[in-house]
Amino acid sequence: MQLPALRWLSTAAAAFLACLSCTALGRVEPRLLMGLQTSHLGAIMVINSHAVEAGPKRDVSLHIIIPSVGRRSLFRLLESLEPQLQPRDHVTISFDGQDREGIFAAVTEKLKKMSGDHEAIMEREAQKTHGNPLRNKYRAKKGDFVMFADDDNWYVADALESVRAHVSHDMDGLYLFQMQHAKMGNIVPDILGWGEVEVGNVDSGCGVVPVRHVHLSDWLQDDYVADGLFYKKLAERLPRTYFVPKVIYMYSGGEGERATENGHS
Repeated sequence: MQLPALRWLSTAAAAFLACLSCTALGRVEPRLLMGLQTSHLGAIMVINSHAVEAGPKRDVSLHIIIPSVGRRSLFRLLESLEPQLQPRDHVTISFDGQDREGIFAAVTEKLKKMSGDHEAIMEREAQKTHGNPLRNKYRAKKGDFVMFADDDNWYVADALESVRAHVSHDMDGLYLFQMQHAKMGNIVPDILGWGEVEVGNVDSGCGVVPVRHVHLSDWLQDDYVADGLFYKKLAERLPRTYFVPKVIYMYSGGEGERATENGHS
């Protein structure tokens, strides 16, 4: 294990090496990169967000998958998404065999008024395994990229715009953005975590995955750290992984009722 100071130095050194290794970075322009490290089969890079967002963009469609137990906090998530969605986007809300606060009908009506192709689905049986089987079930159905959200968290105002700007530069890469704790303010992945895709350093809401490659990893059904394991395996199997120093997702910290018995937090 590296000490924090050494890890910071290694990241700085990697950034310098990236400048010397521009020709090896393929389709992504060198000016968009801040650092480079290798991880198993692929390269892990830190994105220069300012350069990306100022550059040309490609039209991409996003699919947001949301497992839910029927909490009213889901409306806050949908309201954060509504002004950011485009006609080619998709939102799939999978109710895990229950509608705890009686919101299914209202959510269905809400989706009809939002731009894009969306649906709310009531599963016949509750899985009660952190929503992971539902993420597996719908992950490869629609869109160019898939994202995963929890029903008690939400996206920041410019989240999807930033996502589109970044992912359009490499349609085969895994992108890991940042999430911020709404109460405590801490951010993951933090600067010391760049270059590592590990349990505890990435949350389900951080990832943006090419739909054509999402089958390369699975959400483990009954594992509370399935998000870290899911993204770790993808990073090992995809040629490139990008850490993006941009907060797109807010974590409620368990605000309101927690559904720990059903695996949702």
